[in-house]
Amino acid sequence: MLLHILAVGDVVGEGGQDILSRRLREIQEREDIHFTVVNGENASGVGITPRQARGILEAGADVITLGNHTWNRLQIADFLDSDGHILRPANYAGRVPGRGFGVFRGPAGVRIGVLNLMGRLELNSNLDSPFQAADRLLRGAPCDVVLVDFHAEATSEKGAMAWYLDGRAQAVWGTHTHVPTADCQLLPKGTGFVTDLGMTGPYRSVLGIRPEHSMNLFLGGLPRRYEEAEGLQAGGLPLHHRHGEEAVRGGAPGGPLGVMPADRPILNDQERNGTMLKVLHGADFHLDSPFSGLKPDAAARRRDEQRELLARLTDLAREREADLVLLSGDLLDGDLVFRETVQALARALGEIPCPVFLAPGNHDWYGPQSPYAALEWPGNVHLFTGPELGAVRELGCTVWGAAFCAPRQSTSPLRGFHAPAEGVQLAVLHGEVAAQGDYGPISEEDIAASGLDYLALGHVHQYSGLRRAGETFWAYPGCPEGRGFDELGEKGVLWLEVEKGRTEAEFVPLCRRRYQILSVDLTGQADPAAAVLAALPTQTGEDIYRLLLTGERGLEGLDLGELERELSPRFWGLTLRDHTRAARALWERRGEDTLTGLFLREMEGRCQAEPENEAVQLAVRFGLAALEHGEDVAL
Repeated sequence: MLLHILAVGDVVGEGGQDILSRRLREIQEREDIHFTVVNGENASGVGITPRQARGILEAGADVITLGNHTWNRLQIADFLDSDGHILRPANYAGRVPGRGFGVFRGPAGVRIGVLNLMGRLELNSNLDSPFQAADRLLRGAPCDVVLVDFHAEATSEKGAMAWYLDGRAQAVWGTHTHVPTADCQLLPKGTGFVTDLGMTGPYRSVLGIRPEHSMNLFLGGLPRRYEEAEGLQAGGLPLHHRHGEEAVRGGAPGGPLGVMPADRPILNDQERNGTMLKVLHGADFHLDSPFSGLKPDAAARRRDEQRELLARLTDLAREREADLVLLSGDLLDGDLVFRETVQALARALGEIPCPVFLAPGNHDWYGPQSPYAALEWPGNVHLFTGPELGAVRELGCTVWGAAFCAPRQSTSPLRGFHAPAEGVQLAVLHGEVAAQGDYGPISEEDIAASGLDYLALGHVHQYSGLRRAGETFWAYPGCPEGRGFDELGEKGVLWLEVEKGRTEAEFVPLCRRRYQILSVDLTGQADPAAAVLAALPTQTGEDIYRLLLTGERGLEGLDLGELERELSPRFWGLTLRDHTRAARALWERRGEDTLTGLFLREMEGRCQAEPENEAVQLAVRFGLAALEHGEDVAL
């Protein structure tokens, strides 16, 4: 039978998705297409989300292939494992999710193998050889037809792959460059090949973006967020393969391949209502914190590292092409911050190529003497300065916000508030989700009644996870840099995709150093330092640790000073706490008619029944210590 295959080049942004959803089935019907492969790695501009992948499949794609932007939207990772109709490059090195080769059922039971590969020239260096990967995956593969999407920069590498697979694959096509080539050909052993399909996206553009944005970059201007250009074109190559014969037909040399013209312009502000927004949400930077738990030189170093955080935030917003940045207060630790720190904050926010909304909190509250009032802020930064909710309309959405205007605030700015139904409604606030208190208490009932799509909160220094009250999503991102042992582990910001009725969140670590607490049992250990080193994770040199030394020791005790000198080179910062106890014969009182005796008799039976259970052995020692001496046995 004659098998009709449609290969669609890189789908770029919302426009590419829109034209695909409106025209793909029309082309499939007109060309009598039996099987469709769509490269979707640019559906988000860079990367693809599960929602976008589902949309491409619903539009009519049988298989989605990806490329070098596979991991730009990390929420796709689980989807790659759960849905067999999306492939990532098969030659990614390491233990990454998903697969790069699949066999699919075509008409009349024809088994269609689809292989996704990525080139190594000028792309990700952490790749295995695509040629060796093809050999491995195609050797004995249970398929009648093999189709290969080779996502690569160099035309020579694409051509070499096609000739390498000549006779083993029925079709090899290139993707990635967004420019269609006019070199459709049938190789000597029957493999159809074209160097690049081009893109499904804006026709009057530079690789899908507004030409002026690309020109600005090459003329030495400041980087800015790329925007989709006008006039849409879909790149695609219909291939016709006769199963059992060497027959392939493609587009005519010198002409466009699968062009889908459209009259849809770039989305204006009104048309963006209800569309997906990419939002970066951060809070509680506490710049110029004293870091009183550290030595003066280390504390000064940590304050410098806090300022470096600003560059990482700016880079993240730029790399992921954020539409909006929401900052939920306490960016400054107080009114005694250094002026140069406030200036560094203003410069960093001004370099973010999108609007930034800042709501001062209880530590950096807004007033006439506030550091915020002493500077003229960049044009892209909107600073909320009043205690009542105010609104700014931007990119088809509305951003609401309010400021702390004193160190304490006992009323909720959300009380009695309900946002309009039109467009995406966002809010940026500092406060605690609680019934009452002095730090802007916000009840979940007020959140549920707000009509907001997403509420960006600050004040709590631990990531809350994405929560929901009614139809409103909300979250605390936590602080992006820990300042003490009450702020443990990874710290960072939130990356969100928000649209009407849906919000997806990804926690993005951003901290330079982590605070960690580790307990080490020294019972029976002759060398405490060796015992600590054996219990450590592999990487500790950049972090700040508190080690809790527990268990039973001899009468000699611990020399903490010497132990700290021996261990300190393994850590950026280290403190030790001696929680050990003197050793003793555990069972000598089990015959007593006391609570201690009863406890020991019960535990003796447990120990005999579970001689290898370490937890039971520890329970005996800790329980005895608690009964006899009221010792603090907390780990």
